[in-house]
Amino acid sequence: MTDKSRVFISYAREDGEEFATALRQRLNREHPEISLWQDRARLEGGIGWWQQITAALDAVEFLVLVMTPAATRSVVARKEWRYARQRGVCVYPVKGVPDHALDYSKLPQWMSRAHFFDLDREWDTFVNYLKSPCHAARVPFMAPDLPEAYVERPAVIEALLNQVLDSSRENPVAITTALRGAGGLGKTTLAAAICHRG
Repeated sequence: MTDKSRVFISYAREDGEEFATALRQRLNREHPEISLWQDRARLEGGIGWWQQITAALDAVEFLVLVMTPAATRSVVARKEWRYARQRGVCVYPVKGVPDHALDYSKLPQWMSRAHFFDLDREWDTFVNYLKSPCHAARVPFMAPDLPEAYVERPAVIEALLNQVLDSSRENPVAITTALRGAGGLGKTTLAAAICHRG
């Protein structure tokens, strides 16, 4: 990146690219003082794409998430969200589809609690926030990515969460926890899956 952008636009190419591009074009047209970064407009050939993504996220103040069904499933989108939170970047989800098309249960817990901007109704508010300073604390996260062949085990995950969180599911219980079981059972993957639920 040769110049500093203020806003990184994240989306799933499968169903969010048209919305993301239209959003970038509208912001460029109506608010050219807000500098933007979108992969299709800024990725440089010959350099690793993830290196360019992290360099962009290191430099911006805001990550705008275009929320679509594919974005809730996208491994790359989740990595972008997680990296942004680790860097203290303000994360603003926007609805790229109507509410009924989004499965909020597929989102990480932190995201399902966030306010999703409806740009048809909240455009001015959204833009005003993008023009204001970002105030987000860095969120440490050291768990590895889940394997591509990961199979959800909801009953086991719920039982483990009941052991490490208080009854309101808001605060951790102050204990040291270890998972025991035979080799190859999936203890490491279960531990990582619990971390990704947060």
